[in-house]
Amino acid sequence: MCYCKNVQKRGGYILTSELHIEILVSALGKAGAVRRLEIQWEYAPNNPGDWIGLFNSDPLNYNDNLLEVLPVTSIHGWTNTSIFENHLEPSKLGYQDETVLAQLIYGIRYIDLRVGYYSGNNEQWWANHGVVRIHPLRIVLNDIKTFINNTNEIVILDVQEFPVGFTSIDIHYLLVNFLENELNDLYVPNLGWDATLDQVWKTGKKLIVGYDRREIAVQFNFLWYSVQQKWGNVQSVNKLYSYLSGLIARPPFESWSAMAELTPTTLDIILDRLKGLRVMAESVNHNVTEWFRQKDWQTKSNIVTVDFFRNTGIIRSAIEWNKNHGNCPGY
Repeated sequence: MCYCKNVQKRGGYILTSELHIEILVSALGKAGAVRRLEIQWEYAPNNPGDWIGLFNSDPLNYNDNLLEVLPVTSIHGWTNTSIFENHLEPSKLGYQDETVLAQLIYGIRYIDLRVGYYSGNNEQWWANHGVVRIHPLRIVLNDIKTFINNTNEIVILDVQEFPVGFTSIDIHYLLVNFLENELNDLYVPNLGWDATLDQVWKTGKKLIVGYDRREIAVQFNFLWYSVQQKWGNVQSVNKLYSYLSGLIARPPFESWSAMAELTPTTLDIILDRLKGLRVMAESVNHNVTEWFRQKDWQTKSNIVTVDFFRNTGIIRSAIEWNKNHGNCPGY
């Protein structure tokens, strides 16, 4: 992909120094698990005749391997392409599209986990979406272990909700015992959320396990208090922006996550007013990317949680900000 511009210079500098272009994947699934590729750009000079070219390999010139030409009509924007991706399993279309291992490889470092307990099954522990079972918890943990054992990356596994089967406190102790046995060689002892990355790495461990029951977490040295998830519980992009901007103005002191998602009401679900999780994500995600590329939002944010992350540029934004902050601490 490249940006072809009619170059204008001012004081010797090309006016595209802040240009940002990214290929995204639509959250909207089609028949046969096909999804459309999208292009998002920011800070484009928007000179007459500018265009973005999508190529199937690195071009030697602007005519090699050109798949599509997309005109640039605004400084900030996004557009659908006519190119589709076709590799997903249809059974995954209702929820997040990538395995946990794939999410980690793409750059996700915070796994928000909801656990269900099914005592009568061979697999008792499941990763749930609400009351619906999605994957055996063991598979999720194996993906995390594979990633951590092959990288030097720190990962947060945050056990946030217990939607099915937790009828007594004893079930929590069973789950903690299961997690401890499965993750014994990986978890970081609780250093507190004010610990630095260097302090975490010096433990020789790389997995932080949060647990959303403080009375349980306080009893085990490998459990951290869960991340504070800040939900706006709103049904429109404008209201989500208002909520998140308020959080950025007064961020919490402890580790927290901006839940950059719309949340339908019961009536919305019954009447299908928001047209489902994918349509809601598609309506929000491009805005979320733009919001969190603002310096003030970046410097005051901790964790950002989105639905269908490949429909956003949030990972690249986080990487770029951390590089800038590392090279220039006052950034």
